[in-house]
Amino acid sequence: MRGINRVMSRGLNWAPPDVLADVIGPESTRAMLEEEGMPVPPHLAAWRGGRLYTEQDDLGRYFISG
Repeated sequence: MRGINRVMSRGLNWAPPDVLADVIGPESTRAMLEEEGMPVPPHLAAWRGGRLYTEQDDLGRYFISG
């Protein structure tokens, strides 16, 4: 997952999946995936607290208000 997060953030300049899960809330993200019948990534299924995205990025750059 770390590689996916890095490609999304540094390669494409998009908010990585773990950032979105942190913003929405890991429990809510897991519930939405299950509700839609989609697989829950193992690291999200095993989540027990704390942030999923641990890189030292400026997360505000992914979210522009306007």
